[in-house]
Amino acid sequence: MKNNPMNQKTGQGADAGPRIRLALLALILILMISPPAWAHKVYVFAWVEEGVVYTESSFGDQPVHGGAIEVVDKEEQVVLRGKTDDQGKFDFPVPSTVTSDLLIKLDATMGHQAWWTLTQAELTAAGEKAEQQLGEAMTKKAALEAKPSMAAVATGIAVIFFICGIAAFINKKRKKHNG
Repeated sequence: MKNNPMNQKTGQGADAGPRIRLALLALILILMISPPAWAHKVYVFAWVEEGVVYTESSFGDQPVHGGAIEVVDKEEQVVLRGKTDDQGKFDFPVPSTVTSDLLIKLDATMGHQAWWTLTQAELTAAGEKAEQQLGEAMTKKAALEAKPSMAAVATGIAVIFFICGIAAFINKKRKKHNG
Protein backbone atom coordinates (compact mmCIF):
# COMPACT_ATOMS: atom_id res chain seq x y z
CA MET A 1 0.00 0.00 0.00
CA LYS A 2 2.97 2.31 0.59
CA ASN A 3 3.99 2.18 -3.06
CA ASN A 4 0.52 2.77 -4.41
CA PRO A 5 0.67 6.09 -6.32
CA MET A 6 -2.97 6.79 -5.44
CA ASN A 7 -2.01 7.02 -1.75
CA GLN A 8 0.96 9.35 -2.20
CA LYS A 9 0.92 13.13 -2.39
CA THR A 10 3.09 14.11 -5.31
CA GLY A 11 3.30 16.94 -7.76
CA GLN A 12 1.48 20.23 -7.82
CA GLY A 13 -2.02 18.83 -7.27
CA ALA A 14 -1.16 17.37 -3.87
CA ASP A 15 -2.66 20.31 -1.92
CA ALA A 16 -5.65 20.81 -4.23
CA GLY A 17 -8.17 19.41 -1.73
CA PRO A 18 -7.63 22.04 0.98
CA ARG A 19 -7.45 24.83 -1.61
CA ILE A 20 -10.71 23.73 -3.17
CA ARG A 21 -12.37 23.58 0.24
CA LEU A 22 -11.02 27.04 1.06
CA ALA A 23 -12.27 28.44 -2.24
CA LEU A 24 -15.70 26.89 -1.69
CA LEU A 25 -15.84 28.29 1.84
CA ALA A 26 -14.95 31.77 0.54
CA LEU A 27 -17.61 31.48 -2.17
CA ILE A 28 -20.24 30.41 0.35
CA LEU A 29 -19.34 33.33 2.63
CA ILE A 30 -19.55 35.80 -0.24
CA LEU A 31 -22.93 34.45 -1.32
CA MET A 32 -24.25 34.55 2.24
CA ILE A 33 -23.35 38.20 2.83
CA SER A 34 -24.08 39.59 -0.63
CA PRO A 35 -27.39 41.40 -1.17
CA PRO A 36 -29.88 40.09 -3.70
CA ALA A 37 -29.25 41.03 -7.29
CA TRP A 38 -30.93 44.40 -7.76
CA ALA A 39 -31.13 43.93 -11.51
CA HIS A 40 -33.72 41.18 -11.09
CA LYS A 41 -35.69 42.50 -8.17
CA VAL A 42 -39.14 43.63 -9.19
CA TYR A 43 -41.01 46.50 -7.56
CA VAL A 44 -44.61 47.61 -7.55
CA PHE A 45 -45.58 50.94 -6.08
CA ALA A 46 -49.09 52.37 -5.71
CA TRP A 47 -50.64 55.61 -4.57
CA VAL A 48 -54.03 57.31 -4.62
CA GLU A 49 -54.60 60.68 -6.20
CA GLU A 50 -58.02 62.28 -6.70
CA GLY A 51 -59.94 59.01 -6.53
CA VAL A 52 -57.62 57.06 -8.83
CA VAL A 53 -55.13 54.36 -7.83
CA TYR A 54 -51.90 54.66 -9.82
CA THR A 55 -49.33 51.87 -9.95
CA GLU A 56 -45.81 51.71 -11.33
CA SER A 57 -43.92 48.45 -11.71
CA SER A 58 -40.26 48.05 -12.58
CA PHE A 59 -37.09 45.99 -12.43
CA GLY A 60 -35.20 48.95 -10.99
CA ASP A 61 -34.61 51.10 -14.10
CA GLN A 62 -36.63 48.97 -16.53
CA PRO A 63 -40.44 49.07 -16.54
CA VAL A 64 -42.40 45.81 -16.33
CA HIS A 65 -44.12 45.41 -19.72
CA GLY A 66 -47.40 43.48 -19.57
CA GLY A 67 -47.06 42.46 -15.92
CA ALA A 68 -50.21 40.93 -14.44
CA ILE A 69 -51.79 43.08 -11.73
CA GLU A 70 -54.30 41.61 -9.33
CA VAL A 71 -56.06 43.74 -6.70
CA VAL A 72 -57.51 41.87 -3.73
CA ASP A 73 -59.29 42.92 -0.54
CA LYS A 74 -58.61 41.68 3.00
CA GLU A 75 -60.85 38.64 2.44
CA GLU A 76 -58.61 37.83 -0.56
CA GLN A 77 -61.48 38.46 -2.97
CA VAL A 78 -60.25 39.69 -6.34
CA VAL A 79 -61.46 43.25 -6.87
CA LEU A 80 -59.98 43.58 -10.37
CA ARG A 81 -57.25 42.38 -12.70
CA GLY A 82 -55.21 44.17 -15.32
CA LYS A 83 -51.85 44.45 -17.07
CA THR A 84 -49.13 47.08 -16.92
CA ASP A 85 -48.52 49.16 -20.04
CA ASP A 86 -45.16 49.66 -21.79
CA GLN A 87 -44.10 52.13 -19.08
CA GLY A 88 -44.97 49.64 -16.31
CA LYS A 89 -48.04 51.66 -15.29
CA PHE A 90 -51.57 50.59 -14.47
CA ASP A 91 -54.32 52.71 -12.95
CA PHE A 92 -57.93 52.29 -11.95
CA PRO A 93 -60.60 54.26 -10.08
CA VAL A 94 -60.85 53.58 -6.36
CA PRO A 95 -63.61 50.97 -6.11
CA SER A 96 -66.77 52.52 -4.68
CA THR A 97 -67.33 49.52 -2.43
CA VAL A 98 -63.97 49.74 -0.60
CA THR A 99 -64.38 48.43 2.94
CA SER A 100 -60.82 47.33 3.62
CA ASP A 101 -57.20 47.71 2.62
CA LEU A 102 -56.32 46.62 -0.90
CA LEU A 103 -53.35 44.45 -1.79
CA ILE A 104 -51.91 45.07 -5.23
CA LYS A 105 -50.06 42.00 -6.49
CA LEU A 106 -47.69 42.08 -9.44
CA ASP A 107 -46.66 38.97 -11.36
CA ALA A 108 -43.91 39.94 -13.77
CA THR A 109 -43.46 36.31 -14.94
CA MET A 110 -40.59 33.90 -14.32
CA GLY A 111 -41.23 34.01 -10.57
CA HIS A 112 -40.78 37.78 -10.23
CA GLN A 113 -43.51 38.95 -7.87
CA ALA A 114 -44.11 42.00 -5.72
CA TRP A 115 -47.00 43.52 -3.81
CA TRP A 116 -48.06 46.80 -2.28
CA THR A 117 -50.76 47.49 0.29
CA LEU A 118 -52.97 50.55 0.14
CA THR A 119 -54.78 51.17 3.41
CA GLN A 120 -58.45 52.01 3.54
CA ALA A 121 -57.45 55.42 4.94
CA GLU A 122 -55.32 56.07 1.84
CA LEU A 123 -58.12 54.94 -0.46
CA THR A 124 -60.76 57.17 1.14
CA ALA A 125 -58.68 60.24 2.12
CA ALA A 126 -59.76 63.64 0.85
CA GLY A 127 -58.49 67.21 0.93
CA GLU A 128 -55.44 68.04 3.02
CA LYS A 129 -55.19 64.48 4.38
CA ALA A 130 -55.03 63.13 0.82
CA GLU A 131 -52.25 65.57 -0.06
CA GLN A 132 -50.28 64.56 3.02
CA GLN A 133 -50.67 60.86 2.17
CA LEU A 134 -49.62 61.54 -1.41
CA GLY A 135 -46.44 63.24 -0.14
CA GLU A 136 -45.71 60.26 2.12
CA ALA A 137 -46.31 57.88 -0.79
CA MET A 138 -43.87 59.78 -3.01
CA THR A 139 -41.25 59.61 -0.24
CA LYS A 140 -41.71 55.81 -0.10
CA LYS A 141 -41.40 55.67 -3.89
CA ALA A 142 -38.14 57.62 -3.82
CA ALA A 143 -36.76 55.23 -1.20
CA LEU A 144 -37.69 52.23 -3.38
CA GLU A 145 -35.98 53.74 -6.40
CA ALA A 146 -32.81 54.70 -4.53
CA LYS A 147 -29.67 53.06 -5.85
CA PRO A 148 -26.98 51.61 -3.60
CA SER A 149 -24.65 54.34 -2.41
CA MET A 150 -20.99 54.47 -3.38
CA ALA A 151 -20.19 53.65 0.24
CA ALA A 152 -22.23 50.43 0.01
CA VAL A 153 -20.51 49.46 -3.25
CA ALA A 154 -17.06 50.22 -1.79
CA THR A 155 -17.89 48.20 1.32
CA GLY A 156 -18.89 45.22 -0.82
CA ILE A 157 -15.65 45.39 -2.77
CA ALA A 158 -13.65 45.73 0.46
CA VAL A 159 -15.34 42.61 1.88
CA ILE A 160 -14.35 40.65 -1.24
CA PHE A 161 -10.73 41.80 -0.95
CA PHE A 162 -10.75 41.00 2.78
CA ILE A 163 -11.95 37.45 2.13
CA CYS A 164 -9.33 36.99 -0.60
CA GLY A 165 -6.67 38.31 1.78
CA ILE A 166 -7.68 35.83 4.46
CA ALA A 167 -7.58 33.01 1.90
CA ALA A 168 -4.11 34.07 0.72
CA PHE A 169 -2.86 34.32 4.33
CA ILE A 170 -4.16 30.84 5.17
CA ASN A 171 -2.66 29.44 1.96
CA LYS A 172 0.71 31.03 2.75
CA LYS A 173 0.66 29.64 6.31
CA ARG A 174 -0.26 26.20 4.99
CA LYS A 175 2.57 26.26 2.42
CA LYS A 176 5.05 27.37 5.11
CA HIS A 177 3.84 24.59 7.42
CA ASN A 178 4.06 21.92 4.69
CA GLY A 179 7.56 23.03 3.76
